[in-house]
Amino acid sequence: MKFLQEQLVPRRAGDVVFRHRRIGPTVAFAVFAVAALAAAAAPLLGFDLPRPVAYGSSLGLTLFAWVASGVVRAAWGPSNWLLRAAPDGLYLKFRSYLNHGMPASDETVVFLARDQIVTISALTRATTRPDPETSGGEERRRRKFLRIRLDGDDLTGLAGHLTRERKRWAGSGNFRHRSNHQLVRAIGANIVEVEWAGMGSVERALGLLAPRYPVGAPERIDDRALAGAPRSELETQVKELAARGETMAAIKLAKRLYGIGTTEAKALVEKLRR
Repeated sequence: MKFLQEQLVPRRAGDVVFRHRRIGPTVAFAVFAVAALAAAAAPLLGFDLPRPVAYGSSLGLTLFAWVASGVVRAAWGPSNWLLRAAPDGLYLKFRSYLNHGMPASDETVVFLARDQIVTISALTRATTRPDPETSGGEERRRRKFLRIRLDGDDLTGLAGHLTRERKRWAGSGNFRHRSNHQLVRAIGANIVEVEWAGMGSVERALGLLAPRYPVGAPERIDDRALAGAPRSELETQVKELAARGETMAAIKLAKRLYGIGTTEAKALVEKLRR
């Protein structure tokens, strides 16, 4: 395992590159831009819409279009890639493409050598949380991950890079900004998880990786199924949830597991995240 600056990652013709989808931000920008123009033109075209309302709506929609345009530029820029599969290993970029304005001198890519990778598999995480729109109701959330198991027992270096990346800002002074869109997590001693959000089908990705890398059986973790799980498995889940930044889920499970209050559970989860 080694860490590189993004510009030092070799680009080869045969590499398989996985990027975030571009069509979504592009369509959103087009919708907001057209809506802003339509609102501004409504009074001029004879529509019964007061000018202050029309121009105010146009201004608001223009602001949304401006925000969307930044995402579009990032989506179509060279920094929009998450995983690059080369013949000798995987290059995994843990800096979000939305943070492309941060210093290029930072090490934001981890290289996982091919002989270090034990398996790559698809993981589905199903979680339950209160439904804010229904009294006493629940909503189910399912997320897809690419889980990379490594032949090693130390991800301290990667965990340190991820922690530093979460604390970085672009810009300076009152104009600092960043996106918390971070999809890579170091889990335990030898597992790297990549949330496969906005990337298309994780099963299709595994199909493209299969000729070069060992693909494991699909995995599933359901918080409802953890109710009767052994204590050791529950403790592992608390640690994994804390490492992924799913603080509320980790606190909820810690309270149930250890019979402690919210304050104690929160302190425990914060300690596990360090």
